[in-house]
Amino acid sequence: MELFEALQTVSKARGQQELSVFLASGFTALHFSTFLTAHLQIAYPNQTVVLEHGLFGDLPGNIERISNRHALALERVNTI
Repeated sequence: MELFEALQTVSKARGQQELSVFLASGFTALHFSTFLTAHLQIAYPNQTVVLEHGLFGDLPGNIERISNRHALALERVNTI
């Protein structure tokens, strides 16, 4: 998949339900988050993928945030 195709996939997403995913990293992942959202959108076509980002440079804090708020979304992503 190329960046243009990933952007098209993300922009066309209009699912019935929202799938909230939290990306915990210690860096700014601009294109990675676009590709991740596009692949998740293809895997879950009946849902609209909403990707949230953690804070730049705070990987331990991001992991703590993800464990508190998004356990269900992580479980679904791990099944892909």
